[in-house]
Amino acid sequence: MDVPATALAVAGMPRTRAGTASAVTMAACRIGVVLGVATFGAVLSLGLTHGLHPGPGGRLAFTAAFGQAEQPVWWIVTGCGAAVALLGLCVTGTWARATAHRSAVALDGAPAPGHTRT
Repeated sequence: MDVPATALAVAGMPRTRAGTASAVTMAACRIGVVLGVATFGAVLSLGLTHGLHPGPGGRLAFTAAFGQAEQPVWWIVTGCGAAVALLGLCVTGTWARATAHRSAVALDGAPAPGHTRT
């Protein structure tokens, strides 16, 4: 995920700002990973705490409890995937490219090669 996200962030930026765009994108990816692991761990832990019941012979039915506990995590993953797909559609459209060009012109002060000022 890092390389496509970084390429997308840097594509519309002038060369003088590309390093900053790359750094912000990488930091956001790392923060997302940390929050994702913490969220999934908390949801899974909560499900395991409430799903463990003594089984036959005093054993805990861990496998069954884990299967039940992981279901909300997969729904969260599915929702996040749908959100990323929607965001991908939003940031790659004609309007997004035009906005990136206008921002590059405004930040750089000169039109990009092959483009005129708008």
